[in-house]
Amino acid sequence: MPEYQKVRYTHIDDISAEDLRLAGITVHQPQGLTCVSEDLEGFWKEIGRVVVWADRNRIDVHPYMLLEDHELGYLRGAGWRAWMHRPAGRRPAHWTRRTHRVHGLYYECHISIEASAGDRVVRMIQAARGFRGWQDQQFQRTYDATV
Repeated sequence: MPEYQKVRYTHIDDISAEDLRLAGITVHQPQGLTCVSEDLEGFWKEIGRVVVWADRNRIDVHPYMLLEDHELGYLRGAGWRAWMHRPAGRRPAHWTRRTHRVHGLYYECHISIEASAGDRVVRMIQAARGFRGWQDQQFQRTYDATV
């Protein structure tokens, strides 16, 4: 099971896709869906993953679909950080070590950022909680009136 640790990623907007490619970083087409989780500090949105190949000078950035531009900037920043500080060893912090049957050893990291209060999924979760609270109050009023 992966460990979840906070790492500060640089938001990158001013580096072009061509510059990233020259560094060996490939940003792939979005696929897969983002997910939102919650802990005591708030909502977190998983925006993609970064794969670093051990035996090749290659880093793959895999964004999920429906990301906003600033979220994609954080994911590119995670790829850039992986290029500057390549994971190595048996248990590098923040990375899961895996083996591909054809391409060999690689390290994978799922990237989550703090979800903004205006995020669509966060608003849906909060609306559902609000409705449930209203529903509970209505039930309690009806129950209290009949007892």
